[in-house]
Amino acid sequence: MLRKRDLLNNEVFFINGKKVGVVKEILVDFARKKVIGLEVSYLGILSHKVVCTEDIISIDKKIIINKFSNTEGINLSKIMDLDIIDKKGELKGNVEDIIVSKDDFSIEGLICTSGFFRKILEGKTIFTLDTLILGEDNILYFGDYKVTLKSMPHKLIRDDNCDR
Repeated sequence: MLRKRDLLNNEVFFINGKKVGVVKEILVDFARKKVIGLEVSYLGILSHKVVCTEDIISIDKKIIINKFSNTEGINLSKIMDLDIIDKKGELKGNVEDIIVSKDDFSIEGLICTSGFFRKILEGKTIFTLDTLILGEDNILYFGDYKVTLKSMPHKLIRDDNCDR
């Protein structure tokens, strides 16, 4: 699995070893639930080119590509920090990160937090895209409350019964 930090600001190289630039933006297709490309700063700060995910050969500490392509998608930065609200209009939290499959660049989920203190106490909530609708100003959650995926913080208080 990949997260936003695994892609942004990574160096990008052509297959022949020539440095291309650095990833500045992630392009997503929310309807298809996929990352469709990466926007790369090319030849300096002002010039940008797009790499389709089909043209990415390897992602590790560096990203190796085959060629540039033309593709359009939604900038992930426009989705970050959007409010996620439920059908009742209640705020579930804000989008903090994305979880992407390394195999096919499908978006497995969005990580949401409800504020600093609630993140420490309750952890983060992970929403699958099957339960979300992207709007102009927020994201609607229409899923079932019976199943909630959470990323809980580690135990903050040491248990005296525990051997270390």
